[in-house]
Amino acid sequence: ETRSITGCVPVDEFDLIIAGDLNANRFDSKLESFWDEMESGPWDVLADTSDYRATRLSGRPPAQRTSVIDYIIIGDAPNGLAGHEVSQTMAMVHDELVGLAGGGLAFRTRASDHLPVTIDILLTQDDD
Repeated sequence: ETRSITGCVPVDEFDLIIAGDLNANRFDSKLESFWDEMESGPWDVLADTSDYRATRLSGRPPAQRTSVIDYIIIGDAPNGLAGHEVSQTMAMVHDELVGLAGGGLAFRTRASDHLPVTIDILLTQDDD
């Protein structure tokens, strides 16, 4: 793990959130071993089923298609965020904003070609 080499985050700290555009689709036919490696290790990718919506507007005109590339990953180890501070098992893709903005092109022009992806976090005193 690179964090043990760089020392920027203590090795035993799992109150962590990794979020962003991973440029990889967990649900397509391409084999990317890091999804399973994360899930079998101290992490939980908050997108467990193919019900997880497309997160990027692509094509002409821009629309939600098969671009499922934005994810939130949390620590799932003792003293991690999973289960207590974050009880969700799926992050929320806010595709409703496309309709409110007047369609894919309007949203992409005004905001981004990536849709917001969120989770609820219970703020508590750090206990580790």
